[in-house]
Amino acid sequence: MLTGYMLGIASFVDQVESLDAAVRFDAGGLAADLSVRFVEGAGVAKFLAAQAPGAATTPMPAGQPLISSVTLHLDPKERTALLVGATQFFLEKAPRPEPLPETTQVQVADAMRLFAESLGPDMTFLSAPAARGQGLATDVTILGLKDADQFRKGLALLVASWEALADQLNLYLKFETAPDPQEVAGVPVIVYTPRLRFGIPARHLEFRERLQMLYGPEGLVYRVAVVGDKAVIGAGSDLALLTATIERLKAGQAPRHRLLSRPSRATCRESRTSPSR
Repeated sequence: MLTGYMLGIASFVDQVESLDAAVRFDAGGLAADLSVRFVEGAGVAKFLAAQAPGAATTPMPAGQPLISSVTLHLDPKERTALLVGATQFFLEKAPRPEPLPETTQVQVADAMRLFAESLGPDMTFLSAPAARGQGLATDVTILGLKDADQFRKGLALLVASWEALADQLNLYLKFETAPDPQEVAGVPVIVYTPRLRFGIPARHLEFRERLQMLYGPEGLVYRVAVVGDKAVIGAGSDLALLTATIERLKAGQAPRHRLLSRPSRATCRESRTSPSR
């Protein structure tokens, strides 16, 4: 996983012509300015230039137990090109003890393309404080879909091809798919559990404990459901946010979460979050 991060950074740096940063300190705090110039024809530059102007965070309703709510509108064609390009860069540059079979490279790249092309332009990210005993946070991602069946197929192929890639490259991250779907708010939900491997057992235990502290007894678990033309991905042990989101989408309503009830612990956390975010 660290290798993947480093390769991603390397791919970004390769497309940067210049980067200027300035940091200012005063009695009120810290301010930073960042200016990046990309090389001509850079994939990141094309992606950013194609995005709709004014894409901003979704207004967070006052008094609601959300930590954050962000909506992005992305150009599907440029996003697909960026995801596929990053995947191909990883497949070509990742260190390996022996050459990666061409069939694996093709399977991973094709699965990523199929998955990316199933997505619509809109993505919403929600985060809320978890109920007591269920960790610190629960997250939900809502993806607009162009083709729900293609999304299901693309996701399944992406997970399967990643398993083959992880075995051949001895990667630290795999995904375990639950044999039977669960059900949340009357909708089938596929459960994916990341399996992280560390060379030092003590580190593995420490990381697992940290995930349980953040996401509850289950640790980091992803639940994926499809509701009409939306994919809903929940992370964490607390299913309240995921359930409320699915129910509102089933009812044809935007996921405002006004009916989401939380104990007083959540109310205390709300006061630390600006409603205008």
